[in-house]
Amino acid sequence: MVKDLNLLSPDKLSCRIYHTIITRKLMVYVVILEMCFCCWLIWASIKNGMYPAIVAIILNGIPIIFVSGFGANRLEQTLIMTRINKLYFLREVVVMRPGLEMEKWDRIAKKLNPVFFENSSWASRNFFLDGKSCEARFRYYFVNPYLKRKRSELTLTTNELDPFIEEAVKAYQESLHESWKQMIKEQTIRPKSN
Repeated sequence: MVKDLNLLSPDKLSCRIYHTIITRKLMVYVVILEMCFCCWLIWASIKNGMYPAIVAIILNGIPIIFVSGFGANRLEQTLIMTRINKLYFLREVVVMRPGLEMEKWDRIAKKLNPVFFENSSWASRNFFLDGKSCEARFRYYFVNPYLKRKRSELTLTTNELDPFIEEAVKAYQESLHESWKQMIKEQTIRPKSN
């Protein structure tokens, strides 16, 4: 990770799970509320001597908490990935052409974090932990849906952002292709340095 980008470094934020917890407000609120409700139900069941209900609460409560937490996370991501945020994201990928270069993805994350924070009340100041998470989201929101539509040969434009998405995905693919050519030219295989 590039130090001058002032991204969250591993010493400030020890793991991705912690990052997810502190940056996903809605998901955390929903899970905490449901856990409190389940605890209250368990307490009420114990108080009233309804011990079999405790098992039912635990067996049903855990999956419900996970499913609703996941749903809240998806809703929150939709609220963060507004049209303007998507356009900024696509623009940065077209301009930077990051390919496999994590340093470029780090720079994109650094540029987009304040933009997303300003444009969405749901985004945290560190929406992207680092370049790796930035690339993962680009692939999730743009590359994978684009390739899926392309494979199914859907030629209809379903979204006003489709031309921009196509341009960004092609720029990404071209930069991947360039990285591939460079890897083929190299005579030795070097381990990835972390």
